[in-house]
Amino acid sequence: MEEFSDTQDVRQTIKQKLRENFDGKIVRKDLTKKIKEGANVPVYVLEFLLGQYCSSDDDEIVAQGVENVKRILADNYVRPDESEKVLSKLRQRGSMTIIDQVTVNLNLKNDAYEAFFSNLGLGGVPISEEYPEKYDRLLCGGIWSIIQLEYGTEDFGFGDGIVSVEFMGEKIKPNKKQPNNPIRIRKLTPIQMPHVDIEELKQGRKAFSKDEWIDVLLRSIGMESDELSYREKWLLLLHMIPLVENNFNLCELGPRSTGKSHLYKEISPNSILVSGGQTTVANLFYNMGRHTMGLVGMWDCVAFDEVAGIHFKDKDGIQIMKDYMASGSFARGKDEKAANASMVFVGNINQSVDVLLKTSSLFDPFPTEMGTDTAFLDRMHCYVPGWEIPKFRPEHFTDDYGFITDYLAEFLRELRKEQHGDALDRFYRLGKNLNQRDTIVDPAEWELVQQELARRKSHPRQRFWNNGFGGKIVCGECGAAFGPKVWHSTDAYRRTVWQCNRKYQPRPTAHPTEEKGSSPDGEKRKPCSTPHLTEEQIKAAFCRALSTLLVDRDKILADGKAVILALTDCTSLDKKAEMIDAEIAAVAARVDQLVRENAAMPLDQDIYSKRYNELAGEYEKQQRKREAVEKEKRARAEKREALETFYGELEELEVAFTPQRWNAIVERVVVGTDGALTFLFVNGGEVTV
Repeated sequence: MEEFSDTQDVRQTIKQKLRENFDGKIVRKDLTKKIKEGANVPVYVLEFLLGQYCSSDDDEIVAQGVENVKRILADNYVRPDESEKVLSKLRQRGSMTIIDQVTVNLNLKNDAYEAFFSNLGLGGVPISEEYPEKYDRLLCGGIWSIIQLEYGTEDFGFGDGIVSVEFMGEKIKPNKKQPNNPIRIRKLTPIQMPHVDIEELKQGRKAFSKDEWIDVLLRSIGMESDELSYREKWLLLLHMIPLVENNFNLCELGPRSTGKSHLYKEISPNSILVSGGQTTVANLFYNMGRHTMGLVGMWDCVAFDEVAGIHFKDKDGIQIMKDYMASGSFARGKDEKAANASMVFVGNINQSVDVLLKTSSLFDPFPTEMGTDTAFLDRMHCYVPGWEIPKFRPEHFTDDYGFITDYLAEFLRELRKEQHGDALDRFYRLGKNLNQRDTIVDPAEWELVQQELARRKSHPRQRFWNNGFGGKIVCGECGAAFGPKVWHSTDAYRRTVWQCNRKYQPRPTAHPTEEKGSSPDGEKRKPCSTPHLTEEQIKAAFCRALSTLLVDRDKILADGKAVILALTDCTSLDKKAEMIDAEIAAVAARVDQLVRENAAMPLDQDIYSKRYNELAGEYEKQQRKREAVEKEKRARAEKREALETFYGELEELEVAFTPQRWNAIVERVVVGTDGALTFLFVNGGEVTV
């Protein structure tokens, strides 16, 4: 119950931050699902309308907003098969409001802007210059909009006696070479994000922690982050990298129903999903007959669904693809062409991974000419293990707030303009063969940093400061960490002391009937009585504890190997892992046998699915056990590293304080109410000073 309450508090905090920093750019995702089931419009259009009409926590306002959105779509959305009917109504009524995707081109011959309507199938409609100037996306692929159209041969037609017509404050001159077009645009209102201010986004991002921002991004693509493990969250976020990075090649193979193509088809209007796999060099790269770029020049991301079906009609198709994946360019005719589109390959694995590895490879679903070509496989930047992503069930889809998908897609596109390829150089130097990693920092310091990061990860709710004391000193009365506090911050007596973070906060009540901050007899609880400490006091106490520890240095060092063995021995875990591996192999063999039986003589598919799902469930259960064993082994390995560092420091230890020495040998310091400090060392030793 307490965990549920914490989750609700976190959700409420995130929602409040979204309202404060991104109001008008967020939407409740369950509303999208409800209306999407009955409306054949892109998700990003639907969510923009919902963001405008349903941005409230009041159920009445939300219900009214949903009805408004439904009415707008029913009355104004243009279905492609009803385009002639809409044009006929426009002619009869004289004016009409529609929802359609509008693209604007500059007609150089006439020196005028012209609009093209996607579903209406209508082009060459004059449009005022103010729209492409104000909404530049009209010129870059088009925007879904609400458009007020007017029809009238008398008012807008260009007869012999009319020299020009003034419309929307602009004079439109007749073009005798063009057929007379009686349709004009009176008003255009975008229902997509016409522009994204990336600096505004970055400023709003500062209000969120890393984990909060991860939750926001996942809910923005419709997933409920509370139902996912930390690793599963990151695996789903990997889907976004091709939309953020130029020329990034990603592959994901896994079971069905894990949402491999969901992001590229439903969420982003800047990516295209090539279904079926069959394509041509002209369609994908460059059409030499028309001298036009293919999909890689028109989209941010080209995703291939069902990689098993990828087939080029041209013999050189795969070679050109390899060339493009390696360098972002390709040769067609005499010219070298370049593009920025990332490439994504998704497909299904119908067997367990263990069986797949025994019989072939993890790239087995690819066509033979790709899956066995090491040159092609070397060009992959990332392989997402789709079998680690859960099959989506209703609880995996969120009903909470997230970004409007169009806003998400547009700021991801804006981020493609920023380059962070050199960020790695701040921390590493890569070897010539890229198989080794040379750290710039001193190796001993690097190891200590890794140990400290592991320790902080094991205490996720605890605050840490850049100073080495943070997180290691705790209050002996309430258990809270000590934190820094600046005294006399504005005068010459300024100094920093360390005190209990809950010193002046009411402590939790000991009984449900108690009021918070009071005792059972009604008296107000007093602050923690542990004293504050200066850095000089902490360092002096450390040196005294160190002196006491060094009295028995020889004995501690002599017992070191036994201590390490006792605390970090993994023999029993290895045996347990062997037993689990044997069970996994047995289940995998049964799955393989079932698949072969079904292939040889098709079974009743309901029975087959039931048996397969039972085996898959057992396989996943054993895998979770195996992961738990590996987690414990990693924890013991980290403990071994910490102990080895401790004994290494102890051999040549001097009684003096250094941050490196403090981090290497001190596990925790408990401050008593009497001012005594109890040092708990990494090897389990304890000294009170």
